[in-house]
Amino acid sequence: MGAAPAMKSAAMADTCIECEDDAVPMMRMETGSAEVNEDETSTEYVLPGRRDVRSDDDGNLADVKTFRVPADYRIVTVPKLDPGAYLVAAVAPSDLPVAGRINPAVYYKEVYAGKVWLDPDLTREEIEITLGREERVNVNRRETLRKRSTTLLKGLQVTEYGYETRLSNNAAADVVLLLKDQVPVSENKEISVEVTELSGAEFDKETGLLRKEIRLPAGQTELFRLGYKVSHPKDRSIEERPGSI
Repeated sequence: MGAAPAMKSAAMADTCIECEDDAVPMMRMETGSAEVNEDETSTEYVLPGRRDVRSDDDGNLADVKTFRVPADYRIVTVPKLDPGAYLVAAVAPSDLPVAGRINPAVYYKEVYAGKVWLDPDLTREEIEITLGREERVNVNRRETLRKRSTTLLKGLQVTEYGYETRLSNNAAADVVLLLKDQVPVSENKEISVEVTELSGAEFDKETGLLRKEIRLPAGQTELFRLGYKVSHPKDRSIEERPGSI
């Protein structure tokens, strides 16, 4: 059986979608919610009524259960990790109609967007679900500065870093984009990180995470610049580990 869609009801009958595993077109049957019978060793899903199943090799999909979840939609880019922009649905964990962790298929505007793991953790304000790439926005991040120097009095080696992210809106209408980035956070008192440029972004010193909402007019380009310095004793080497964005 197909997993339950989390965002939208299933597409109507005779709509073909791509199977996630082997990209074989599969026919969706229009059904109501299944009856669930559970015992100690198995779970049985009984679809209501009778349905015709085609005798070809394409396969058939039937929804076990569907539900709709209210969501706030936004365009998000994390250029440090991926040079692209994505449409994201932000869902409150309290709006999920289940108590445990689930792996549903997600539909947006009746179009299959993929499968995700959802955990209704009520300690979180929201869960972000990626619905697909936002082709209207181009994102390009490049390193513009990496300069090493040594301070004679303190015996420190200082490395300056600079990055520039170019955001271009190719659409005929304005878009609002949420950009996320990150600077290193030191876990050693002998190593310090000083932020030199944030381009007006909100910055969390504890995590190094930064966010900025950017309005991109139609056909326009915006530049986001980030800079910081890392200082450490010159007789020690450091390694920057991947961030946790």
